[in-house]
Amino acid sequence: TRDYLLRKQNVFQFDEAQDTAYLQFNILAGPPIADPNLPKDESFVIDEFESLIEDLGPVCYVSALCGKFIQRNGISVTSVTSTRPLDLLKRNPDRFLIVGGGNVSLVKFRDHPAVVSAMSQTTGKAARAARAAQDAQLPVPDMVTEQDVVHEFRRLILQDGNESVYISSLCGRFLQRFRRPVTHIINSRPADFLRKYPEIFELVGGGNVRLVPGSAAGVGQASFSVEASSSQLRPLMATATPLPVAPTMRPPGLGGESGPPGTLGGDMASPPLDEDLCRELLRHIAPPGHNEALKRRTSELCQLLQDRSFLSVEDTVLGGAVGKNLAYRGGGEEAEIVLLVDRLPDSDHEKWLPHILETLTAVLEMALGSKANGFR
Repeated sequence: TRDYLLRKQNVFQFDEAQDTAYLQFNILAGPPIADPNLPKDESFVIDEFESLIEDLGPVCYVSALCGKFIQRNGISVTSVTSTRPLDLLKRNPDRFLIVGGGNVSLVKFRDHPAVVSAMSQTTGKAARAARAAQDAQLPVPDMVTEQDVVHEFRRLILQDGNESVYISSLCGRFLQRFRRPVTHIINSRPADFLRKYPEIFELVGGGNVRLVPGSAAGVGQASFSVEASSSQLRPLMATATPLPVAPTMRPPGLGGESGPPGTLGGDMASPPLDEDLCRELLRHIAPPGHNEALKRRTSELCQLLQDRSFLSVEDTVLGGAVGKNLAYRGGGEEAEIVLLVDRLPDSDHEKWLPHILETLTAVLEMALGSKANGFR
């Protein structure tokens, strides 16, 4: 029992010293938990979904409902129904209303303003596809900068006319328009890039972004002209950062006096950058065992992802500086973990991926607790 409680820390709060166990607060915060003796069948899942939508709704992400279900009942929806959650909801049109974009509501909430708004956003997909096809016919500029990305994202959000837009949708339409991924230009995650412009963009959760009120002024003029030739566009200029200067070493016994250049007490030439100096520098910035310790901690996180995730994680791959044994102190300690997940759709990523990531972040936050921070 002890091992089970420790393994299910996302569900139970276990006090080993007192030998007591409680449900996590976030599980208790919601509708009453169903009788654990009830049979776990399709009818049970439908009733649970309906209770969760009434508590969290009126509009909920399907993936968020699935995450809540597994937290409250310790079992996944697919293991009970052997079918996709969306297909299960579609088979019950008398109770559930599919509103598009990975969202669902209840039929009795059909006239609620939030449901009406979500339904109106779905009906604009055909118009967006037509506009994207028209944009794709425009000439592609020779050079695209970060400011061009800002302008294009802002233009697309205004063009949609909705309160918010999926970030993944913006990236897909940017690729269709400019024939290159936006990450090749901004060298960061799109969400992190948008955070650099808080006066223009506001992240609103669920992988969505909207414009800050008043930031749409002056959007009518593009920051580049597609008719301009490459010779008319000025290249980007990077500011070089000088390398740190090696410390000046004085021969023993000279003290710290300074004198005229060329004398024993004056300026001395820096020592040559030989193997001994490089070895000493390496010992300071990447001491023995430093990368191995980081790799052990990251491997524990990889194992936790496989054990605690509601996804069917087949394997994890560790990359980044830690995975390549290149970690060093002072900023070079990043690690990238790639999850190899089975049984995910191979299309319409913008519909389900943001919600999966949002739910996974919540599960990680509960599983790691005080061991980590800065979840996003």
